[in-house]
Amino acid sequence: MESLSVPSEVFEPKPPKCTNYMRDAFCLAAKNGDYKLLYRMAKEFSDINFSDSFGFTALHYACKNGDFEIVKFLLGNGASLHSKDANCVTCLHMAAKADHPRIVRLLLMMGAKIDAMTANHLKPIDYTRFNSETWKILYQAATGEMPRYDDLLEPLNVPFVPDQALNIAKSALNAKTDKKGKKGKKGGKKGKKKKK
Repeated sequence: MESLSVPSEVFEPKPPKCTNYMRDAFCLAAKNGDYKLLYRMAKEFSDINFSDSFGFTALHYACKNGDFEIVKFLLGNGASLHSKDANCVTCLHMAAKADHPRIVRLLLMMGAKIDAMTANHLKPIDYTRFNSETWKILYQAATGEMPRYDDLLEPLNVPFVPDQALNIAKSALNAKTDKKGKKGKKGGKKGKKKKK
């Protein structure tokens, strides 16, 4: 008796064909900062390095808008740092122009090209304001001093609150919830004036 051989393609699910509508929707989700939709759609695509009808990738939009978490997510899912639009604008150009120093640091640490030129022969540093934080980061990177991981961390702005202040606040909160009584005017009947 012969055994039947079935090609493996029959049992392996294929990612859906990426239509222009899906590409635009994915890039629009990055543009709008819709992390949940991006996550769901990224699971469906084998490659997220496509551009929308304007020539921008999802990473371009995330860098332009300064959404650090989405930039990290896209890079972690294989987004290319070196993708360019029709004018040869990279994600580093977009982040530099929009003045997002934290994203510029991340892109440089991930290997973005500091000397990438646009069609107009502009480098990312040419898009920044002179002496701004972003300009300083790009200038230091051009001279060989790359950003460190510690530069990406943001300190938590949690004020120190002494224990006695917390106890006072808790007791005040408990006192408000323990009060029972009439709401509205205090004492007296409606419409009558007090006699002197």
